Amino acid sequence: DKIVPPETVVPDEVLETLDSLDHLIQQRLLMTTIPKPMQNIKLGDGRVIFTVENEFTVTLTLVGDDESMPWRLLDIKILLEDEDINLGERKPLIHSSQIHFLHSLAQSRLFNDSDPLVDLYSCIHYFCLSLQLEIVYTQALQLKREKWADNLFISEYNPSSNLTLRYWKQATGEASCSVTIKMDSSNAAIPSLQVLHSPPMKNAS
Repeated sequence: DKIVPPETVVPDEVLETLDSLDHLIQQRLLMTTIPKPMQNIKLGDGRVIFTVENEFTVTLTLVGDDESMPWRLLDIKILLEDEDINLGERKPLIHSSQIHFLHSLAQSRLFNDSDPLVDLYSCIHYFCLSLQLEIVYTQALQLKREKWADNLFISEYNPSSNLTLRYWKQATGEASCSVTIKMDSSNAAIPSLQVLHSPPMKNAS
């Protein structure tokens, strides 16, 4: 059988296609609710990049001009870092399997017909908050091991939920102060980390 070589795509055709795709993406963005933290936007080359400072970037595109066609997730990058954890070998905070799982989960959120970008943000933001909580827990373990063995106590840690630390041991041997960092999901679309001190901290005058 005769093998027919594929048609050659000339650069001008590529640029025209990307320009058309940029226009489609721009039109879709105008019709889509974009969470305020995701409004750092870069559009070009047939894709749109959203950056949430100190948390993540996501790259999206469209694969057709049908308005019912969902966004296609191309890439996720987690921007969270911790120098103490990464000191030396600079190991990543998250494993590639976690990124793969997060990618699949985030793509599923983009099938939401009403507010896909709101759902996308909520999903990845929650992951970043959980990672921040894990970083604080790991740092507390390091402090306890290296400097504060007798003055820092980890009372409770539930991944993706809460962390309670007690510190400043009294003469009785009990820690006199505590701080609790917990997930606050009172706003389901934009969860946050809530910090509670005991005794409560006084406002600076």
